[in-house]
Amino acid sequence: MNPQNGDHFADVDVGKNPQTLAVGPGQMINVVCTGNYFSIRGIIYFLEATSHSVIDSLPIGGDPYWPVMNSSGVCFVTAGGWSDDGFVFCYDAVSRTVIRDEDNPIRVGTGAMGLAIDSLGMLYSTGLIANSVTEFDDQGTVQVTYPVGSGPLSLTISDSRTYIGDDVVVIPDNVRLGKPYPNPFNESVVLPLIGDVDKLIDIVVEIYDVNGRYVCGLNLRQKQSINRYIRWNGVSYAGKGVSSGVYFARLRGTNQVARMVLIK
Repeated sequence: MNPQNGDHFADVDVGKNPQTLAVGPGQMINVVCTGNYFSIRGIIYFLEATSHSVIDSLPIGGDPYWPVMNSSGVCFVTAGGWSDDGFVFCYDAVSRTVIRDEDNPIRVGTGAMGLAIDSLGMLYSTGLIANSVTEFDDQGTVQVTYPVGSGPLSLTISDSRTYIGDDVVVIPDNVRLGKPYPNPFNESVVLPLIGDVDKLIDIVVEIYDVNGRYVCGLNLRQKQSINRYIRWNGVSYAGKGVSSGVYFARLRGTNQVARMVLIK
C-alpha cells in the first residue's frame, strides 16, 4: 500500500494480496488481505490513518474479500464459498476478535462476493455462482433470497428511509414496545409491539446489556411475514448464548426501553 505522506509516498507492509478497505471505530482503517487462496489465508490488518502504521492484525482465515462495518463496530466480510454455500465472516473491530470464520460462517448464496448494509443494519450479499442476493440480519439469520441475473458481483442500496441523527428512524407515535413476557425468562422472551405495525416491516428492536454494550438487533420481518411481536432467544449477534443478567430492549427510533432479566 502507498498512502501519501506530505509530498512523498510511503509503503505500508500488510499481508498477502490486500483487496479492500473499511473504516472502523476511531477512524481505524481495516485492510482485508485475501492471501494466496492456498497456503496463506485471510488476515485483517488495522492501519492507523494519520501515522500510516499497522498497529494490529487479526487472522480470520478463508478468502475474505468485501467488508462492511455496522454502527456497532462489527465488520462483516464476504469470503467466497464455491461449492454448496457462500460464506460471510465477521469480527469485532473494537476488540479485534473473530466472531465468525471458516468454522462457523454465515451461510449465504454460493460464491459470496459483494456486500452492502442498509440503514437498519440488514445485510445483503451477492452470490456469484448462485445468481442471487441474500438478505440476512446481524445474527446471520437469512431473511430473503432474491434470484437475480447471472453472476452478480457487487450491489448498491438505495435507501429512502428517513434518519434523524446517527441511527434514529422515524416511528409513528402510535407504535410502542409492550412489556416483555415472561420476565424473568429462561429460554426466550417475547417483546410485543403495540399499534399500527402492519406496514412497518423495518422496525428493529435492539438489545443491550446492563453496561450499555450492544448485544444484537431483532427485525420485525421474519421470512417475509409480519408479526406483532419479536422473540429474543438470549443469543448475541455472534450466535452465542449470553449469560444471566439484566438486559434492555430498545425500539429503534424511540426512547422506549424495556428491562428484562435472564436467569439460567
